Amino acid sequence: MKSRVSNRKKQTRRRKTVGEIVASKLLASARQRAKKKKLHYALAPHAAQIARRVCRGKCELSGLPFVFSGGPMAPSIDRICCVSTVVWDKSYTLANTRIILWCLNASFGDWGQGVMMNVMAEAQRTQATLWRPMPIPVVDAPTSVRK
Repeated sequence: MKSRVSNRKKQTRRRKTVGEIVASKLLASARQRAKKKKLHYALAPHAAQIARRVCRGKCELSGLPFVFSGGPMAPSIDRICCVSTVVWDKSYTLANTRIILWCLNASFGDWGQGVMMNVMAEAQRTQATLWRPMPIPVVDAPTSVRK
């Protein structure tokens, strides 16, 4: 009889969505980075809110959809203020984080949001096209090989 009761309890549990699973992994990674960099981490009490933001499925900066299987379009936790000299300003708090595309977060980490936004605006203004390699001229191979 006891096994039937435990089976019923298992059936009533709600399964986590892909977005919730991804959000829990993002939070765990952010907690590890905060510990490694000796930064304040205050996202644990807001895990449900972070999960809802991830489950919306769109980047909070660009509005583009996330791809939950990974890659450049995967969701990422971005610290909005991360270059301050004051450790508290660089912390992982609800007010200092946003959920954006990983490719944006990676580019902001190297050059900053201002630089990247200027580059993207200029590319859109000039209607830049994708880079195309120059054609390589075909050179005939020598007919005889020196020994």
